[in-house]
Amino acid sequence: GRDEFHSAGPGVLPATMAASTIGYGNESGPMWKGLAKAPLVRRSLDEFRRLTGLAVKLVPAALPTRLIKFNASGNAFCRALACTTAGCRACYQHQTELLSRLDRKLKPQQVCCLAGMIHLAVPVVVAGRHIATVLGGKVRVQPADETQFAALVKYLRQWGMSRELRQLRKAWFRAPQLTRSQLRAAMRLLDVFAQFF
Repeated sequence: GRDEFHSAGPGVLPATMAASTIGYGNESGPMWKGLAKAPLVRRSLDEFRRLTGLAVKLVPAALPTRLIKFNASGNAFCRALACTTAGCRACYQHQTELLSRLDRKLKPQQVCCLAGMIHLAVPVVVAGRHIATVLGGKVRVQPADETQFAALVKYLRQWGMSRELRQLRKAWFRAPQLTRSQLRAAMRLLDVFAQFF
């Protein structure tokens, strides 16, 4: 929704980002609307999702005021976490960290969350303006093992998800996994798409 994003202003965002958010960094901006509806963009992101198995979403170039959810394109574990208040807060914190890195340096960025999932952000710059960001990932680069999940269980219990542990465990072990080489290739592919948008 519209209130999902806000422009933090020149004092918070770098000049290139702040300039782009005035009239363009939200869903009502004409450049953003055109880009979001462009068939080439939609087909490219659909193909990326199909080829890599990674979640991907185009969002306005503004810092979110709440968690940007991926709905069906995200993995089941991430979807379940995003439905809880504490899990959503933790995911939002990682997402904000990722987008803040992107704000400081307009080049592809990544972070790893508490659940061991890698999240990606690639800027879309049009006519020198950062008008959108391609978010993606929600994938592991290390094989899932019981030790990693046991460490995560501590947080899941704190977040009130004790009853769902069996389902969460199943979803976590089924989350997409790439090698580091595959992840780098996926990031480069997203960057190429973003340059052609």
